[in-house]
Amino acid sequence: PFMRKGLYDRLVEADATLAAKGFRLTVLEGWRAPVIQRRMFLAVERRFRTRYPDLDDDALREVVERFSAPMDLEVPPPHTTGGAVDLTLATPDGER
Repeated sequence: PFMRKGLYDRLVEADATLAAKGFRLTVLEGWRAPVIQRRMFLAVERRFRTRYPDLDDDALREVVERFSAPMDLEVPPPHTTGGAVDLTLATPDGER
């Protein structure tokens, strides 16, 4: 996955620290295209709108933004700039 060098360096350091404790980091996703980010945000918004139909637009947006970043060109989400990754812990042989 594409990511900023500083993020990569920190992940390598964290992975080495975790390896000493019997774990590894597994990167699931790094850079995300803006069109994909927009689709993901809208999907989360639809899911919460269905689940909580009584929320007004402002309250809905507040909840949705806890789980997904809106595709904003002035302040782009970290995934669209290579500044974020989705990851999980794994065993040394890669089992999650």
